[in-house]
Amino acid sequence: MRSTDTSLKFMTRSGLMLQKLVRFKDGERYLSKKWHLRVQHNGVRRWIPLAENPKTAEGMANDIVGILDSSDGHSMTIAEALKVLEQRDQRPPIRPNQFRKTSTLGQLRDVVELNAGNLGVTQETAKEYFRSIGTIVRDVLRSRENLPKKPSMDKVMAQPVGLLNASLLFDFKGLRLPPHLREHTSKGRKAKLTANRHMRNAQALFMPDRVAFLRDKELHIPDMEPFRSVPMFQHATERYNLPPAAFMLTLVKQIMTDLANEDSAMYCATLLALHAGLRREEIVHAKWDWFIDEPTGLVVHVRPEDEFAPKFGLERKVKVSRWLHAELLRFKSKKEACILPDYARDHNVDIVTRLVAWLKAHGVTAIKPIHELRKWFGSFFATEYSITTAQRQLGHSTPMVTNAHYAGINFHPALRIIWFEPALSAALPELLALLDRPNGVGDGIERDALGFPVKRHAQQAANF
Repeated sequence: MRSTDTSLKFMTRSGLMLQKLVRFKDGERYLSKKWHLRVQHNGVRRWIPLAENPKTAEGMANDIVGILDSSDGHSMTIAEALKVLEQRDQRPPIRPNQFRKTSTLGQLRDVVELNAGNLGVTQETAKEYFRSIGTIVRDVLRSRENLPKKPSMDKVMAQPVGLLNASLLFDFKGLRLPPHLREHTSKGRKAKLTANRHMRNAQALFMPDRVAFLRDKELHIPDMEPFRSVPMFQHATERYNLPPAAFMLTLVKQIMTDLANEDSAMYCATLLALHAGLRREEIVHAKWDWFIDEPTGLVVHVRPEDEFAPKFGLERKVKVSRWLHAELLRFKSKKEACILPDYARDHNVDIVTRLVAWLKAHGVTAIKPIHELRKWFGSFFATEYSITTAQRQLGHSTPMVTNAHYAGINFHPALRIIWFEPALSAALPELLALLDRPNGVGDGIERDALGFPVKRHAQQAANF
């Protein structure tokens, strides 16, 4: 609730209460010159002096709250947050004419869209970057200038690139996660997710190699490292956790034996999720001509088809094993264009619906059982190769998206068995025994902890 005495306290647009403290000296009562913010963090309460100017004080308050929020309440103390703020404020002051030498966001947008390929992004990705930058700048400008509504995109694009600094992102974080949202887990998590998406997009544009390229195009861009160093909200998503290795091996063995005999269409759909990482709609519309033999190996080219477009409209090429192609060909007839049988084209959704029921009946507890198999696919490449490789295989927009879900996954022995021995021809007890196999099996071949030839791993890794 706003105070009627504005000289004593006021509430910022982000919901923070700032006030001047009452002081007594020689029996006289007076108000502090600086505005103060009361912070309670990790069981510690403290009044933090800010600045005399209300706008400056509001910006400092948003910065402090943003720094504390980014630590997620685990390690950073109030004193440490103030030290981070002090170090950032010790950077050389901005000269009055500095922004005049900086290119505008509109000039930057034009150059980026014209040179998207040289920057390693698609036109749509470049537009997404600037949609996020526009969202951030509009929110913060409205707050800083106390505007009745958000400024137009024309005004945003007229702003200097130098406006994109750490303070801008800290203000944005404070606006997107006001105090009342921090008390509601679901709403707060959604707000964090949305804010993180916009900040990731904005920061991704200013990777060092991209900044160097843009400067070569005679754009005047300041040091963007402080902007890129602002942390995301933590615990906005729950990192994926793999099920027990024994369960994974048992389920995949049942898929290779029981499901293959019960329903060939469901079996093919399962293989496309497990060994190609396809999404549900991609499985339904996948065609045989998506398989392409390239110099680097066999790929599945996920691309638009009649009545189908990949997620976000982004095509991708997924590197797959030749075993997958050969296994699917066992169930192909000469006239079929789609991988799922033509006789079931009018019932493809029913096929995947029945597959969901089958997976749940065999112990898969995830809300999206078919997507769970895709997560196993992504987990294998994230742990065996890299987050970037997993991002390319899964078709995520940026590696940061993949990192948010898969970075916490540790090596999982079942993953290596499933993808290096996809047929799982051995009996289930023998497969489960591989989980505890010590180094070497006494046959003179150099093997890893699971008994697989090391040379084969090196050859396969070279393809990714």
